[in-house]
Amino acid sequence: MENNRQSDGKRRIEELEDECAYLQKKISRLQGQLHHQKKIDTINRGLLQQANVKIQHYHEQGRLEDRSKSDFLANMSHEIRTPLNIILGMANLLAETELDPTQSQYLSSLRLTGRQLMEILNNILEFSRIEAGKIAVEPEPFSLQKIIDQLEASALPLCLQKKLDFHVEHDPSLVMERVGDSLKIFQILLNLINNAVKFTKKGSIILKINEELSGEPNLIFSVIDTGIGIVEDQQEIIFDRFVQAGVLQDQQYGGAGLGLSISQKLTRAMGGRLTVQSILGKGSIFSCFLSLPPVATSARKELRVDASLISPEDFPKMKILAVDDTRENIDVFKAYLKDYPVELDTAENGFVALNAIRKKSYDIILMDIRMPVMDGITATKKIRNFSKSVGKVHSNRRIASYENL
Repeated sequence: MENNRQSDGKRRIEELEDECAYLQKKISRLQGQLHHQKKIDTINRGLLQQANVKIQHYHEQGRLEDRSKSDFLANMSHEIRTPLNIILGMANLLAETELDPTQSQYLSSLRLTGRQLMEILNNILEFSRIEAGKIAVEPEPFSLQKIIDQLEASALPLCLQKKLDFHVEHDPSLVMERVGDSLKIFQILLNLINNAVKFTKKGSIILKINEELSGEPNLIFSVIDTGIGIVEDQQEIIFDRFVQAGVLQDQQYGGAGLGLSISQKLTRAMGGRLTVQSILGKGSIFSCFLSLPPVATSARKELRVDASLISPEDFPKMKILAVDDTRENIDVFKAYLKDYPVELDTAENGFVALNAIRKKSYDIILMDIRMPVMDGITATKKIRNFSKSVGKVHSNRRIASYENL
């Protein structure tokens, strides 16, 4: 019996020793795996750090490329717009002189092609800003009648050139004082009207404004033309960038094919939609649906501004400072204001302008943005700070900044 117990004890000890040996091997194996995993973790941390460095590098590179692109577009805008605006301004002044029929025809062609070139340039620059995600919607109270007046002023010369009838239709009771981004609304409608003019050889172009009293959106702007129309399969892609209704049309009518794409993107940014209905050979209807609530009744009177030009006889006497580094722009200012009772001084940059306002008070300052020595934005800030420091003497001064508008 005693021998059996000793035998069982020895066997149990051997089993425990075997189990301990197995566990030691397992622990050793796990320690090896842990050491290997630590090496892998160290390598992964290194790779992750390298990846983060690369991501930051690419992000910074992308930011610098975006900035370079923005700077390039700004420079291109300035360098191209400056001479083009001078050409158009001088052409407008020349149109007010006595010309024979042949000269008038030449000048009319010059002004038309100049406006077309400006439209293409504006669309390219605007599309670049949109592609970069720089669409900021700024809803404010505005006058719809003012937009209509501006559209008529822009569209009528183009329509007269092609002997097209252009008019605006809306309910006389339509509330004209609305809340929305007036600049984007104007751009959308101007693009639609210009597109209609481009593809209409005869007939008419109508801007029709309807109001939906129930539901959203509440205003529908429809541009109706009697142009060449669009085939059905092209209507689905007509709002894509660089697309016109067919290669032959692209060659015949010109343009960059961006106007409708820009209009659609701007419409969507404001929460609206843009649609097209068309019959080939009959014409097209482009409709823009937007939610533009009316301004409160008490605030409407402030927006009802007489948009007509003030004649020189009724224009108040004032002192104006024009700040621009391009001499030809100054010449255009002088030519436009020659019949008005204004005292016009000039400065070639912001630094000279700042010295000028320290010596003399001006009612209006026309300030270019991109100038050498001191740009318009910096100069405007310094002039406003100076105005605050001198108190009420210069409190009525108005500064209009521009970049070759």
